[in-house]
Amino acid sequence: MPSDNTSSRLFFLICSRPEQHITLAFSTGVLPSVTASVALDETYLPDEDIRLFLMDKFQEIKSTHRLRGYIPPQWPVPVVLNQLITKSSGQFIYASTVIGYVSSIRHKPMDRLDIVLGIHPPQKDLPFAELDALYMHILAGVEDVEHVLEILSFLFFGAFFSIPLDSRLVEEFLSLQQGDVELYLGDLTSLVNVECNQIIYVLHASLQDFLVDPTRSKELWINPRARHIAFARRCLQSLQLRGERNHHSRYITILISTKKNSRACGSLFTTPPTISKMQELRLSYILT
Repeated sequence: MPSDNTSSRLFFLICSRPEQHITLAFSTGVLPSVTASVALDETYLPDEDIRLFLMDKFQEIKSTHRLRGYIPPQWPVPVVLNQLITKSSGQFIYASTVIGYVSSIRHKPMDRLDIVLGIHPPQKDLPFAELDALYMHILAGVEDVEHVLEILSFLFFGAFFSIPLDSRLVEEFLSLQQGDVELYLGDLTSLVNVECNQIIYVLHASLQDFLVDPTRSKELWINPRARHIAFARRCLQSLQLRGERNHHSRYITILISTKKNSRACGSLFTTPPTISKMQELRLSYILT
């Protein structure tokens, strides 16, 4: 038989969430020289793919569902479609979970979508059961869940700083040591990304919805009122110890100016020592 000196190449396609140990394995040793890594991020316009997916699936529901005669042709309206795309955060798991729930042949698609949007309460089955199970699985692998929930709470509720939240600001506000944020969030690389410049991004908009809903997150529930109060106490302690205007004083300013949060935390700011300190720092105007 004639010899064939041509070498055959075998390619492997490996798909995974960017888990910490997997990322480390592929970035050290010989693997970087024989592998190519592709992050399916905003570069590939995932929102447009998700839009096409949702439009196609909703059209399929309107064409094939046994109750299609009760569905108006313009359903869902563009603003609802855009809301679903935003909640997807460039990931198909949210969009596919929505479609799987809405397309149930035992229910009215319009009612099911209203439940997803929070217009109507769920009945027996929960719309995001599969997504919730995934979040539960990921968070179950976290070593220090309380610190992680505290950091996530600040990322969720500290957005009103109107500046990108980086790990240095979070560490200063929460009295953590340098490097703690990246360490604590190391097990959540598929949900939260810490960039090289230390800016922190929550990759899934639906993560906050999950964590602030006690019926979904169970023992992982982030109570917004309790967290705001805890942050407010931390601010007051910082002001009393440091006696200077900083991120804590800015948080207090915005917290009290927000009526809902002011009702929850207002009593913390009416003690004589606190009023005296805020007058000293020229912050007393926010109490009037």
